[in-house]
Amino acid sequence: ALTNGGTLVVCDAETRLDPTALTDLLVRHRITLFESTPGLILPLMEHVRAQRIALPDLRLLILGSDTLPAREHARLVADFGATMRIVNSYGVTEATIDTCFFEADGASLPAQATADGPAPIGRPMANQQLYILDARRRACPVGVAGELYIGGSGVARGYHARPELTAERFVDVDLAGARRRLYRTGD
Repeated sequence: ALTNGGTLVVCDAETRLDPTALTDLLVRHRITLFESTPGLILPLMEHVRAQRIALPDLRLLILGSDTLPAREHARLVADFGATMRIVNSYGVTEATIDTCFFEADGASLPAQATADGPAPIGRPMANQQLYILDARRRACPVGVAGELYIGGSGVARGYHARPELTAERFVDVDLAGARRRLYRTGD
């Protein structure tokens, strides 16, 4: 925000845990982008919905750092998607937190987005790659279950002073003739 001429508003823990106070902060500071966890955003937006509060300046709502239930994502899109973008982000600390994102409007939500389970994680951000690999670390065909690996410029080199954990989670894989350093998510 700061390097692009914006203002960064950091709220205290007390405000964060009070939907009324947090809504007041969003309105008072004319917040245009709000990013937090589903555990904070879902109750906040339920409060906004129940109290019929207008958030005219909020243009982008990003939920990340925890699993977003697909039904909750679909409800947010149905209730607020006409006035703001709603993005589910996914990633891990070892790959710069936000590695990929899923965004859809109400008309283009895939059927699985309203089913039980987590919301889709979408596509990789710039300079990031996602791979679904089998037990032998070969790329799985589309539709075949496997394990999620993350590659790209945001992947860390390993864990400080934890060589055995680094060897388990940060792996070199040959993909289409090229060696890539990937993070094994365990998902």
